[in-house]
Amino acid sequence: MKRIKYIDILRGWAVLLMVFWHMTEALISDSIRLTFFFDISQFIGGLVAPMFLFSSGASHSIIILKKRESFIRITPALRKRIIRILQILLIAYLLHLPENNLLEVIISRKGSSYISFINMDVLQLIAVSLLFLQILFLIIKNNKIYFYIVGVVGVTTVLLTPYIWQINFNDFLPIELASSFNNKTGSLFPIFPWLSYVFFGAMVMQLIMEKGEENTIKKMLFLGLIIILTGLVPQLMNLKSTPYYDFWQTSPNIFLIKFGIVLVFLSIFYFMDKYKNYEMKYFGVFGKESLFIYVVHLLLIYGHNFYTLQTNFGRKLNWLELFIAYFIMIIFLRYLGIYWGVIKDKFKRISVSKA
Repeated sequence: MKRIKYIDILRGWAVLLMVFWHMTEALISDSIRLTFFFDISQFIGGLVAPMFLFSSGASHSIIILKKRESFIRITPALRKRIIRILQILLIAYLLHLPENNLLEVIISRKGSSYISFINMDVLQLIAVSLLFLQILFLIIKNNKIYFYIVGVVGVTTVLLTPYIWQINFNDFLPIELASSFNNKTGSLFPIFPWLSYVFFGAMVMQLIMEKGEENTIKKMLFLGLIIILTGLVPQLMNLKSTPYYDFWQTSPNIFLIKFGIVLVFLSIFYFMDKYKNYEMKYFGVFGKESLFIYVVHLLLIYGHNFYTLQTNFGRKLNWLELFIAYFIMIIFLRYLGIYWGVIKDKFKRISVSKA
């Protein structure tokens, strides 16, 4: 299936920024964390997840809409897609395996190690969201109705977030389920509000595919700017949009600002691709092999029972040292991603020839 370059570019930049953000979080010194420039880096880092989640939803729409008939009924293509999503979920939990006494931790279902294991991170969120979208598409079958239902779920999720975050679901639900709704157990990417970025990515891509790229993306550029202002202006006027108002964590305002910025970036990358033939030539692998690079960079920075950057350089580096480390990291990840792509292609060719 032909890849859509501007989606790969959006995802590629999200991964590049993600690596920098994670390295900054793990390695920059405590004294620098008190500076304004660090605060700016944190805001930029806060755009990484929305870009990554949005592009995941958009890529999902590309897959299911280009081969619609294969995904509105039980087919080998649908089974393959669900297996792929479940693989993402498996990788997500493997990255959170307790370091010691795995069986004991899982059987006990208690303690910080178990909580860390079951909490929702970005890959769990992506897998759950894509599975939800896939099931909706299979059940509904009608593109238009599917589009509106996805939109309603996305909007409802954003609006309910301030209220959902007040509930301790662990009081009446198993902790494995309770951890998926809000941050009470420490989940970094609970369903509320993060699922909405995936769903809106799916919606926007469906519009682009059905209504035409250029005109739709021009509208998305202006819509993105309007959405940013819709979230920003009330905050500047000190107007609180909901009870339990927390601008940075749960407010619809911060969601609108970040979502609007993602739409602006999407539009910019589209026009750069169309009129300047921009394709991230050197770092394009970050968009094409994003899952592999995501996993590897986490292991290198945070690790799991072996040498890690955080263990050896945690909170010790200045900006110059961090940028040098980042440059080395992305070069290493680039070549590793390229070789991973070559290996995958070889296995695909072997499997096709055997078939």
